[in-house]
Amino acid sequence: MNYKTTLWLLALVLLAGAAVWISGNHAPPADPTPAGRAADVEEGKSVFSANDLPTSDVDSVALTSNGRNVVFTRAGSDWYQTQPIRFPMNTWAIQKIVDDAARLRYTDKFTPGRGGGPTLAQAELEKPGTVLTFHLGGDKPATRVVKLGRRTVTGRGFAMIDNDPAIYLVDDTLHHTMQDQKVESWRKRTFDSPTEGTARRITLTQGETTVDMVKNDGRWSLSGGNTGRVNVQSVTSLLDKVTSLYAADFVAETPYKAADYGLDKPSLVITITGGIEAPPPPPFGSAKAPPPSTQPAPVRTTIIRVGGPVDFEKSAYFATWADDKTQPGEGATVFTLASSSVDHYRRTANEVRDPHLVVTGEPNVRELTVAARNRPVLRLTRQPEGWAFGDPKPPFEADGGDVSKLVTLITETSAESFLTGAALDKALASAGEPLLTLSVAAVGQSTPEVVRFYNIPSPQGGEERLAIRNDEKVGHVLSVQTAEPMFVTADMLRDRTLLHTRLRDILRLTVVQSDGVTLSFEQAQAAATAPSTPGGAAKPDEDAELVKPWKFVGKDGVETKSLAVLLRLLAPLRVDAWLPEDSPRPTTNITVTIETFSGQRHILRLDTATGQGLMEGSKTPFRVPQQLALLLNSELRNRAMLSLNAQDIQALEIGEPVAGSADLHWLRLERGPSGQFVPMAKVSLNLATVSKMVDSLAGLRTLRWLASAPPTPPARVIKVFLDDERTFEIVLTSATGGLPAAVVNPGGRAGMIPKERFDRLKADVLAMPTHSGDEPPQAPEMPLTPER
Repeated sequence: MNYKTTLWLLALVLLAGAAVWISGNHAPPADPTPAGRAADVEEGKSVFSANDLPTSDVDSVALTSNGRNVVFTRAGSDWYQTQPIRFPMNTWAIQKIVDDAARLRYTDKFTPGRGGGPTLAQAELEKPGTVLTFHLGGDKPATRVVKLGRRTVTGRGFAMIDNDPAIYLVDDTLHHTMQDQKVESWRKRTFDSPTEGTARRITLTQGETTVDMVKNDGRWSLSGGNTGRVNVQSVTSLLDKVTSLYAADFVAETPYKAADYGLDKPSLVITITGGIEAPPPPPFGSAKAPPPSTQPAPVRTTIIRVGGPVDFEKSAYFATWADDKTQPGEGATVFTLASSSVDHYRRTANEVRDPHLVVTGEPNVRELTVAARNRPVLRLTRQPEGWAFGDPKPPFEADGGDVSKLVTLITETSAESFLTGAALDKALASAGEPLLTLSVAAVGQSTPEVVRFYNIPSPQGGEERLAIRNDEKVGHVLSVQTAEPMFVTADMLRDRTLLHTRLRDILRLTVVQSDGVTLSFEQAQAAATAPSTPGGAAKPDEDAELVKPWKFVGKDGVETKSLAVLLRLLAPLRVDAWLPEDSPRPTTNITVTIETFSGQRHILRLDTATGQGLMEGSKTPFRVPQQLALLLNSELRNRAMLSLNAQDIQALEIGEPVAGSADLHWLRLERGPSGQFVPMAKVSLNLATVSKMVDSLAGLRTLRWLASAPPTPPARVIKVFLDDERTFEIVLTSATGGLPAAVVNPGGRAGMIPKERFDRLKADVLAMPTHSGDEPPQAPEMPLTPER
């Protein structure tokens, strides 16, 4: 044992005992609470009865703590600090103080310094460090005072109530809140904001520049030195972002030098007013006012002044808060706001303007008038069955879909920039008469919106379009490309349905393609009306059902999917655009004849390359969708050249032409026990090439059938032996019309095939031999076997 250490420990114990003896003789009496009894908020008697301190009637709380005087005032359901500064508080925090005071309970009560109780000095109540004064409004105004003294170590504390000279031993919940927390921790760090529906005004001031947005009759507009409509989305964004203004740190309180924080000349002032003016109270004796939940929201104004940056990086800014209740000269607190949230409010007038040409939305438009310079006036009206031409009516119907697109374009087009003031006056002075005038009449509007388009020079050179709605003092600037689709004529909105024929009405469809091939399809029974599917896309089973009643006039089957898409595009047949009657007649290379069960006959002649065409008996040319033109000239007959599965192939014989001879070198491959093909000669195979060849044979399809086999020597002959004893011969030939071809026997049918398939079928199936030294590798020769 270390005796020196033991002596030191004994000395420390003696010193500690002496300290306890001294404190016991000079400290105030211990907590009168019996030893071992835990403090309980439900223990003891209530300090206040329900009528003494009704929490709902408390309209202000005055706090004196360590020489600091603070007042909190209730405004409706909200609490504000009103002295020495004004600032919104967390309602729950102040309400907890009121509730804790109202629920205060005591376990003992004694006269100071008597019966073993502490003196005022010992209880630290001679000059209380914390005094709470609750002011009660209502029918019986009153004041309640709670003075808080020293806390004990057993969850108790000393307190005095009102003018009662007695000392109360109470639970220390209120002590804990008032003595361990700071006023700053009870303040709101985020700010309330009205919604767009209840907001009335937003003002953003940056130095000498002010953007003032005011709502009148439900519409936002700029006020003050600016004019024009305000974008509702901009208003909503500004209001929504108020909640992201977070007071990170409270750094100073009145009095302070505003210049130290850049608040003598704020870089930004955000003023937001919201709510609805409440009507005057009803006269005495009249019906009761509606309950608070239905009362109009009171008008409230929030003012946030942003000063200088906190650091060189401008990561945050100093700021203060005020509202419409803040009195001139009333103090404020300085806090910090992150720059990311502050910069959202640094807006110019142009950045909050409504860029749309009109206010009306597309569903509400009921009439549209288009008056272009040197063109007849075009009127369009929305009828129950859709859009129609108004007087003077052209000799054709309007295309409802195209008119709807035009109206949507007008209501959704946005300006790319704006002109106001002197710049607008100068542009109009040199613009002359409007190029185009749009009149948009809508439901709920007594007068239509009139938009006039002018031609103005572009700062970058060239031209731009200037649009002005009604008599607004703001010009919406658009590019020529953006405005051009609004310069429409009746011909451009003509019903683009060339044939209204339903699919069930068609008896026969005949197509004479560009190479002279004639394809004819007949419908044995009326088909169901083709579903309107964008792009002609449909599920495979839908394709089969649609094609089922149709029969190809000939021995071939049909390409079900291609025919289904074609039928959807033909019934009804819509053109992409009508062409001027005086335009050059197209050179046609496709003829389409549609015959109906009722005996009608429609003949169309089309140009595959351009899609332009004419219908027999009509003088107006048109342009059909490119997909339709390509389909009409594509292979609609069944394109399958071989009907087999790869696993059914048991053997292959590959014949290669011999230079200068009509003979062929033959190599036979047979499927071995493992499933791979093996050569019947002493050669090595490239198994990957063989596998690709087998796969290509199984899925061999032609791009287009040929009338006869090409008169060229074969590039390769492949004989296929199946396990059901069927045999096919595929003769690969050189390119025809830019693509290689294949002839399939039996049948001798020839068709063009994709080059990628040709290359797989023509690839060398022998493996390249190894070599050494500088000699280049030599390609293996196909073993010569007798012609089969």
